[in-house]
Amino acid sequence: MTPKTLVFALASLTTASFAQAQWTDLVSDDFESYTFGEQPTGNWYRLGNNFSTSSNELITDTDGGIAPDSGLDLPGTGAGHGKALYFYDYGGGSARAGLNLDPTGSSNYDIVRMSVDFKFDTIGTSSAGFGFIGLVPADYVTFGGADSTALSINLKYNASLSWSGGSLSLNDTNWHSMEIVANRTDGSFSYDALDGSGTVSIDANSYDLYVDGARVGSSVAMIVQDDESILEMGRFGLNTYSGSTGVEFTIDNLKSYTAPVPEPAESAALLGAVVLLASCLLRRRKRA
Repeated sequence: MTPKTLVFALASLTTASFAQAQWTDLVSDDFESYTFGEQPTGNWYRLGNNFSTSSNELITDTDGGIAPDSGLDLPGTGAGHGKALYFYDYGGGSARAGLNLDPTGSSNYDIVRMSVDFKFDTIGTSSAGFGFIGLVPADYVTFGGADSTALSINLKYNASLSWSGGSLSLNDTNWHSMEIVANRTDGSFSYDALDGSGTVSIDANSYDLYVDGARVGSSVAMIVQDDESILEMGRFGLNTYSGSTGVEFTIDNLKSYTAPVPEPAESAALLGAVVLLASCLLRRRKRA
């Protein structure tokens, strides 16, 4: 290998180490460990009352049926899905639950990747929102709207999604996939695009949104609080609004990841090493 080739290879490797996100598993839940009609436990944080009322987030299965404690008629999850988490609200209060991204429920992360399967169980005609999927700080005990979320994707009665600067109409009760890659740092973050389009970069304090494998939102700005801050990300959750009559929504196969953010000093050191090596090799070549 010639000095020039070696330098190029090292530089490419260094660049790749900056660009490629090395994802680390956090928590996941496919809901198969629960029984039919049960409310989520374990790493789930209940964001409401802890008993069955008119608003519920309960485990359903492929067949559906009447939940023993609440008496709700839970829909079946359909072919290809076993058990899943079902949200229903007929006006008696919000249905809401959050998954801690670490077992203690105390850690926040600068980079978060979430994936979840979801479906609207009913379709209405109104384009009004009935709830949202979002990321909030680990120590927040409620999803109270924009003042308590880092990001949110709104759920609409007409089986559509909306977010800051974008929307997507699904108009069916089929299962879909959603993936979020969120960057809560003051610098850009690069990773391998989840749609296979190559390396992409997310702006500071923003996120990319994928639905059914296609990127539908790029560098969507996170929610700025009244004090101009961006909240931390430590819990994933779904919230329906109190009084949202007839809400029916199901999620399954939740997975979450994080990735390290290279410190400026580390990046400078790596680049410096490449430059030093290149200089030495070129100097040796001139002497030869």
